[in-house]
Amino acid sequence: METIFVVMAAVFTILSILVMIWLRNNQKRITKNYVNSALELGFEPFQEDDPIFLYRLANLHKKIGFQRLEARNLYRRQGSDYQLYLFDLFMKGSEGPSRLKEAVIAVQSTLLNLPRVSIKPKLRQRGFLGFSGKLLHPIADVLFSREFTQIRFERNPEFERQYFVFGRDEEAIREFLSDQVLWRLSRDQNWQIETEKDLFTFTMLERDYLKMLKADVDLKQLVSEALVIFDLFRER
Repeated sequence: METIFVVMAAVFTILSILVMIWLRNNQKRITKNYVNSALELGFEPFQEDDPIFLYRLANLHKKIGFQRLEARNLYRRQGSDYQLYLFDLFMKGSEGPSRLKEAVIAVQSTLLNLPRVSIKPKLRQRGFLGFSGKLLHPIADVLFSREFTQIRFERNPEFERQYFVFGRDEEAIREFLSDQVLWRLSRDQNWQIETEKDLFTFTMLERDYLKMLKADVDLKQLVSEALVIFDLFRER
């Protein structure tokens, strides 16, 4: 019996090492493809010397007071009336920074005048480890409750079924999120959007965890949808 336990422990150790090696190599492959795609789409490595702007990029994603977030690996593409940024979001900890999100898109433009809003997709299907996404709903409430108010849109049931909205100025947010904007947002279920003044950030939620581990970032789709959002949000 003891021999069986030793063999099982050895097999488990070997499998764990192989998984770690695969994850590391897979991440290297994804990152390489991601950088190549960024360059092909007209992005250039960008060294931002304005700490306030970098702080804004990271702070839009800060949900808990003790979080220390940082935007890294910054790329920029200049448009005619906007600037498009691509960055990775890291959390700084005692053991060094850890990547929270890869390939976050940010759009900055003088044509934007946005209230502080956080738009998050609701998780409704069963996902990794078999947990129902509905269990995450009260968690989201807790994370936002101190600084943000949850704003509901019962008159737009399709949007309300798919998204959370949190923010500070409910009147301004309801004016900003018109019926037209809500209708367009409800056509896509996985958008995560943070807005403030002349800036918004955009990522897409991958609901299938195993697919997320294997897949490359579809940067072309991210950029395309970020520009759809820009056209939706811009002042006319």
